[in-house]
Amino acid sequence: MAATFTWSIIQCDRVLSNGGITAAHWACSAEETVGSGESAVTHTAYTYGAQVLTPEAGESGYIEYVSVTEANVLAWIHAADVNKDEIEANLQAQIDADKTPTTGTGVPW
Repeated sequence: MAATFTWSIIQCDRVLSNGGITAAHWACSAEETVGSGESAVTHTAYTYGAQVLTPEAGESGYIEYVSVTEANVLAWIHAADVNKDEIEANLQAQIDADKTPTTGTGVPW
């Protein structure tokens, strides 16, 4: 089974004079449940970052702060340097490692 990924925009930085968004702070969480009922175990992973944006008022696709949606900003960051597929693959790898650990910690007594 594969994880379910949830992308969100946590915060946007903007220019007050024209409403242009100059940075988007994003997060992606992953969740996968193994088993069912009382024996179900949910594995999670999380990452976050920020993407600088260069809005140009008057250009095609420009949307000022008061009109932008979260979906717009997610599309912008994924079109920029935030590699959606790579991030989701890394989170899936963290969950896979959590499901089948190869190392442990503790004391033997």
